[in-house]
Amino acid sequence: MGSAVSTLAAAPTTLAVREAKKTLHGALMIWSWGVFIPAAIGLAAAGKETFSQGIWFKLHRALGVSGGLLAAVGMLTARQIGTGAPRATPHRIAGYLVTLIGMAQPFIATKRPDPSKDPEGRAAWYAVHKYLAWVGLLLGLANIRSGLQMWDPKGALSLTYSAGVVASGTMVASWNAAALM
Repeated sequence: MGSAVSTLAAAPTTLAVREAKKTLHGALMIWSWGVFIPAAIGLAAAGKETFSQGIWFKLHRALGVSGGLLAAVGMLTARQIGTGAPRATPHRIAGYLVTLIGMAQPFIATKRPDPSKDPEGRAAWYAVHKYLAWVGLLLGLANIRSGLQMWDPKGALSLTYSAGVVASGTMVASWNAAALM
């Protein structure tokens, strides 16, 4: 009888498994939308002057694809957590939208027109690719914060994360402002 009790005590509970999946989901999304995708966008914004033509683009693409794959695994993990809690609904909807935007980017990239043959089409393509990436990034960063608020209701992680986002945003804004001068 004692071994049956110890076996049951050692088996992970449904709650413990759910909490582990929440942690995995959060980590995947923070690495995706908080590190890889911002780095890919930063390379597109400022990397052209820093790296040679071929290198910045390869890094931009590798970081974007890696971030997208992490986001896809993060979304699939989130689907296994689903509690249906009303407070999670805005986070869930924003997550689906962010993931859709992220998954659309590689498809959009394949439709890039040749600028020598279609300069107007290339300009329109560039605007869609660039601004959709920024919308996705901002929504993704906000959604990470809302997830942290659900995970850590006392707000220590959320406050720390927000400070990091503001610091990063200030650096990106200054790089873009410097590029315009």
